[in-house]
Amino acid sequence: LSRPSTARQPLRPEVLVTLPVRDEASRLVESLRVLARALDGAGFRYRLSIAEDGSTDGTKELLDQLPALFPGLVVQQHTDSLGRGKALRMLWSEVEADVYCFTDTDLATGPNAVVDAIRHVLDGEDIVVGSRYAPGAEVHRPPLREVVSKVYNGLLRFTFREPIRDHQCGLKVFSASA
Repeated sequence: LSRPSTARQPLRPEVLVTLPVRDEASRLVESLRVLARALDGAGFRYRLSIAEDGSTDGTKELLDQLPALFPGLVVQQHTDSLGRGKALRMLWSEVEADVYCFTDTDLATGPNAVVDAIRHVLDGEDIVVGSRYAPGAEVHRPPLREVVSKVYNGLLRFTFREPIRDHQCGLKVFSASA
């Protein structure tokens, strides 16, 4: 005779929000605080995570202290630099979620844009790519860099016939099925 288990299973996070970091000791704690404040009021379950990628500035030492400040924080460290993509894939292969998000530690798009992008995926989009060129966005870069960025993004849109306006933006959100 078998019975279903009555033990409570922990709820998996709906959203895993990852900061890919390399040499970000000076801003990591504040960025996590700002991001957590925005996500706390968003109305969905989330878990913060860090994909550390071979830092040399004291970030690794700081990571040991962070779980006490941010309960549930997932930290994955690498002694060598793997690159952002591989570091993210390794972390995401170990943590199940409905939605996976990464944003640069400088939070250049702002924490509210992170929440909005996640909501779009929770509402049915497969992939959301942030853009520093979205209506109302403020970009503060030297004019030459601005021109080069717009030409680069325009060439990619033309060549690959896809609608992404800002390929280098550090905010991307994916459904688990994507």
